[in-house]
Amino acid sequence: MMDAFFDPENVFVVVGATNNGEKYGSKVFLDLKAAGYNVVAINRNARPGEGIHGTPAYRTVTEYVKRNEKIKKVSVVLVLVVPPPAALAVVEEAAEHGVRKAWFQPGAESKEATAFCDAHKIACIHDQCIMVQKPSR
Repeated sequence: MMDAFFDPENVFVVVGATNNGEKYGSKVFLDLKAAGYNVVAINRNARPGEGIHGTPAYRTVTEYVKRNEKIKKVSVVLVLVVPPPAALAVVEEAAEHGVRKAWFQPGAESKEATAFCDAHKIACIHDQCIMVQKPSR
């Protein structure tokens, strides 16, 4: 199952991406970007025209999808680097747009969020760090 998460066609939508280099949202975002993956930043506090580490940022998954309607929803990997209550809300929102892969960084998962994924046929990985598990490119 993990291979499907790292398909070269995937877009990694990092929810919780930030310019604050001390936070894991920044570390995960920069790590995936440095590894050559197609990465998108989601930060609920993003301001119009303001990016995350030189990349356009969106406030929500819905905003990203609406501005990028040509994106294949099946190619999106939701990477959650937010507290569990926020992660559940984001997974619910993403499911409405057809997202079918979610990676919960350690500390982002909850029983409710993973149960939602199971009930809605969203492949999910949790209790594993994407920075450690990603294959070399």
